[in-house]
Amino acid sequence: MSEPTPAEQVSEDEWKALHEALELFVAGVFLAWTDPAFSLEADYNPFRRNPWKVVTTVRDEATGVRLPKTGVIVRGAAGTKVDINHIPDPISVRDAVHATSSYLRPHEPYVQRVLSGQALIRHTLGRSRQLLRAIRLCAYGPQGAANFEELDSIPNQVLPPYLLEAMQIESLVATILERRGITADNITSVLDEDVSAVATETVDALREAINVAHFRFAVIALLNGPPIDAEEHLVIEGSWYGRPFRVCLGYPDDSLCSGVISRVGRPGLFVPDHLAVLNCYVRIEYELPSSVSADEMTAAHVQAGEYVRRAVDILRLLCADDVGIVYLAGFPATSDFHEPRTLVPPFSEYFPERPDLMYRTPMRRIFDPPSPQPLSSTLLEEFSVLFETWGLKPPAISGLPVAMERLRGIYDRYAPEETGRLVDAVTGLEALYLPDSSTSELRYRLVTRAAWFLAPGAENLDARTAVAKELGDIYSARSSLVHTGQLTSKQQRRAKELADRAVLYLRLSLLRFVRTRFGAGVGSNELGERWMHITMGESTLKRVDVPPATPRAEGPEVSTPAASSEPPPV
Repeated sequence: MSEPTPAEQVSEDEWKALHEALELFVAGVFLAWTDPAFSLEADYNPFRRNPWKVVTTVRDEATGVRLPKTGVIVRGAAGTKVDINHIPDPISVRDAVHATSSYLRPHEPYVQRVLSGQALIRHTLGRSRQLLRAIRLCAYGPQGAANFEELDSIPNQVLPPYLLEAMQIESLVATILERRGITADNITSVLDEDVSAVATETVDALREAINVAHFRFAVIALLNGPPIDAEEHLVIEGSWYGRPFRVCLGYPDDSLCSGVISRVGRPGLFVPDHLAVLNCYVRIEYELPSSVSADEMTAAHVQAGEYVRRAVDILRLLCADDVGIVYLAGFPATSDFHEPRTLVPPFSEYFPERPDLMYRTPMRRIFDPPSPQPLSSTLLEEFSVLFETWGLKPPAISGLPVAMERLRGIYDRYAPEETGRLVDAVTGLEALYLPDSSTSELRYRLVTRAAWFLAPGAENLDARTAVAKELGDIYSARSSLVHTGQLTSKQQRRAKELADRAVLYLRLSLLRFVRTRFGAGVGSNELGERWMHITMGESTLKRVDVPPATPRAEGPEVSTPAASSEPPPV
């Protein structure tokens, strides 16, 4: 015999009692809406939020850039303007229902009628522990339900018992009314004979809600680039927890940007500099069983955020732009991010990119505009392959996680002109090319292995020599910074170039390791032998196309003073 569902665990008498309480509450709401003293003025509702609206325009079509397939505007390009403003949030039926409650005008007679119905709902919930727990699980998740059960035993609480659970049911009533065509403009025309029907539909919807076996969630990252010339590109589709799992790339249109920001933003949190270059999004959609524990649900959300980060890792490997996460957050999944959800566990995991929380490391919020060239269809297809390799099942390659984390730090912590990128990039290269325990001849082994790995074969002698020379200069500059605290005068003139080239070699090396899975599952001793074969020319790898360095003008020798450790004078 199968175990009864959560709705079946509630007796029919308890459902009947809830139906009667809802009839009283709905009747009170309907009478309140026709009361002359009732008001729907927005200023009186402290729970309303003003959403954001993003509008992208081209001031000059001659200089603005549009993507060839979709025709959308590349934000951040010359001639592009992005306006971000608050817009008046239309008063909803949910506002109208909440506006009848005591936090507005408790002295009004119509409020007392509504409170009588609300009190009866709370009394009904208090008598039905099964119904109360089911609602808490749906609305607040496993951990929230456990926390509420602990609070039940504490006397003299500020809020009346079960008020928050009753408000969840009130929101469900508002949803039912909206489905029946009720709006803030026609609320005075509702009929008394609708009361029982609304109560019945609310009970039916509640039965369905607490029987839900899975909850849908989404994690979305808004990036400055690269531009994606597609409304949505499906990267991968699979299964997680036995339920559908999807990863998508796309161009975030104004509606999507507005919706995401409105759901999680607040006044003063964003400025146009943060959002005026949004040209890419990464979205992961997944479902979690309603039966999982609070710890497992939180762990799954954290893992979903990590999947998004790995997708961004791959974009950084494939694209030379200053790719950055401008915003990263999760929500209960909806077709419209403006839409509030009722009886869905809150997404309680906030990621380090959230600007209102303490950072574990300094995080950039402003990134350079991307190249106007969109990610090609070939690279989009390769993105799908690489995401399956690195995003879902990272190969066990010594040094790869450390090197990829260093690459993230370069983009997340440093602006493109900062030489701190040089130190992190070389550290990442050491993790990839020097994973064995030997500490002798580090510079020689790194340069030799990287040169042969990126430019193998006897026919690539010139390219290999150029790579070795550049990496030698880069390693020497890193050594100067680490061991003396400053670059030599000659290195200082090339500081940005050396940092840029170091990041380039780290990107190209990581891309080759992920593509080829070199060293996957190999111990350090055997890996040393494989490197020996590589550096002896016994490799079937093809040469990596390393873009040449930008020619630099040779200037006179100028003595550059070392950076002082003393604070500047005030």
